[in-house]
Amino acid sequence: MWRSVSRVFPVICIPLMGVAQENPEVTPAVVYQSVAVLESEVDLIRLEMGKPVVEPPIIQVKNAAPREVYFASVSLFRKANRLGLEITGEQVEEPPVLQGELKPGDVLTVVERSLTRLAAVKKALKIPEKSKRPPLEENIDPSRVFNAIMSANRALNQLLDKRFAPGDVFLEVSVAIAYAARLLDEPGGVLSTPPPPPAFVRQKRPADVYRGLVASFESIRAIGELSGVAMLSFEVDEEQLENAEPNDVYEMATLMVAELAYLHSLRKDAKPPRKAYHPGRKLPAEVFQRIGILGSQMEMLRSRVDKNPHWLKNE
Repeated sequence: MWRSVSRVFPVICIPLMGVAQENPEVTPAVVYQSVAVLESEVDLIRLEMGKPVVEPPIIQVKNAAPREVYFASVSLFRKANRLGLEITGEQVEEPPVLQGELKPGDVLTVVERSLTRLAAVKKALKIPEKSKRPPLEENIDPSRVFNAIMSANRALNQLLDKRFAPGDVFLEVSVAIAYAARLLDEPGGVLSTPPPPPAFVRQKRPADVYRGLVASFESIRAIGELSGVAMLSFEVDEEQLENAEPNDVYEMATLMVAELAYLHSLRKDAKPPRKAYHPGRKLPAEVFQRIGILGSQMEMLRSRVDKNPHWLKNE
């Protein structure tokens, strides 16, 4: 089957760039322990709000690296922050999305910030129970941390009045397109132009959009392999995919951004990506069309890498 504290309106912008923090004493096991606490906190809030238990995530990943776990944790923070806004009327500044070789400590920082937002929600809802920190487990790898964060992401999204919608996915795909455009820039600063969108096709569902993103992800994985860069792999529950929600598609788009941002960090002369802004309400079909642009970019990049697999080292 498996195949930011101020009272402001929520606005999601292109992630800010930063430098990875050094925190070598933090291990994936330590991060996993904090994620377990967060999952327990989410469940306490779920029970108080009278919400049902959600289904498991559509994907299970393998070979995850801390960079991919970090991007998943930022997505987690965005949901915790939005829930905080809805319940307390306050939101805090989003953590910068770091580039380069990230560490478990970078992930832990974002998870702990998410826990702080949930603590504010619990206080507002007058929830007295406190989650206990479980014993530290051994042999926890980044993939297990990633999958736990994805599960918490899905559970958190269900608690939102304003759940993650096609407009949020459209924004994240636009961020991916901005990174891909920089990867397609010619050496010497010659800027590339995104290809035109494909024809608009009506009546697309989140599952269709999800599959379009999976196809683009397969392309970026192949590009990574040709370039000597390891990328994660994943299995998709095809049966569950038929009932995919925009939040599931959003998480897949976040994975695309993670991989493209990493390749961007490896290209020495790459210019910063163009800013992307929330487009407002969008239909799944409009997101699907947007993914067509990303797919064309992946084909162009694959063609270049086929001719020059050492493109990242030659510059």
